Amino acid sequence: MINFILWLLFGWHLTRHAEPFLPLNVLGNKVVRNAAMAGACTMGTVVGMTIYVPLYFEVEMHLSAAESGVALIPLMFATVLWSTICGRLMVHLEHYKRVGVIGGGVTIACLLTLAIFPGALSLWAVLVLLFAIGSGLGTIFPISTVCMQNAVARSQMGVATGAANFFRALMSALVVAVLGAIVLGGLGGQTGAAVEDVAHAASAETVATAFGFVFSACMGIAVLGLAFLIAMEERPLRGSAADAPISE
Repeated sequence: MINFILWLLFGWHLTRHAEPFLPLNVLGNKVVRNAAMAGACTMGTVVGMTIYVPLYFEVEMHLSAAESGVALIPLMFATVLWSTICGRLMVHLEHYKRVGVIGGGVTIACLLTLAIFPGALSLWAVLVLLFAIGSGLGTIFPISTVCMQNAVARSQMGVATGAANFFRALMSALVVAVLGAIVLGGLGGQTGAAVEDVAHAASAETVATAFGFVFSACMGIAVLGLAFLIAMEERPLRGSAADAPISE
């Protein structure tokens, strides 16, 4: 209830200033809104997995802390790689949004596999799935960013990009907190206990079940991000000399 009241006060504060931190006319743009939320859900999924997948490697795959960090490379490398590739492809594709939709579908399918078989997959199978997940998530980042910038006037590109980064950071913090609560609750830990200590003290079966819920939650966030991407209008990309006003 308090958070709801604070958000209302925040919205009222934005309407009282000529140049607010988050201009409501920019957020009122449907493309900006959907693109920002698609990017926020994607970033939340990436950050949440980078925080808790290493713990999964340690307690379920019995890797050391250093090995768990190395095992995270396929996810991060694929995200960066496909963000770059998709960004390059966008200017050559008429229906560029389809790349992100396919990528989101691949991500959801792989997360579903991890959610169903969290304790039955080999290390190499998990690494392949993480690479596929990173590839799918990577396709959404450039599409959400470029489409958002494409939908506003050039004078408001910085504002729109800043708003998108704000929501990405906010969603990342929220996802990390939710996944932490899921892990702690699934392992039977008490409030305030260290997640790592509880995970290392739990049985392999309990850990697998808990991380099954973690991957399910990540899948749910990825589904939400894909829904926003599908709902986002696909507009022709502007040329270097074009300038378009904000429209619904």
